Amino acid sequence: MRGNHARIANKRILTLIIVILSLAFAGGLAYWIAWGFTRLPVVNAAPNWTLQNINGQRQSFQDLAPKVKLVEFIYLNCPDICPTTTINMVSI
Repeated sequence: MRGNHARIANKRILTLIIVILSLAFAGGLAYWIAWGFTRLPVVNAAPNWTLQNINGQRQSFQDLAPKVKLVEFIYLNCPDICPTTTINMVSI
């Protein structure tokens, strides 16, 4: 009888440990998806440049303050990697 009770208690403890570990894993995964995965690190703030946009208008980085900025400098005489990079930027 006593051995049977010990096995039941061990099963309950093992089940409890599995549930706690599963909840911790699910919580960590949810945190990573909601906050860790979606946030980009800020390495350094960009200087306040003034550039010409695609419509020919001048625009500074400060005008677009809270937004994420994607800037590409296109080299028109670059024979190898530049055209591929430009095509990738257009698809973004």
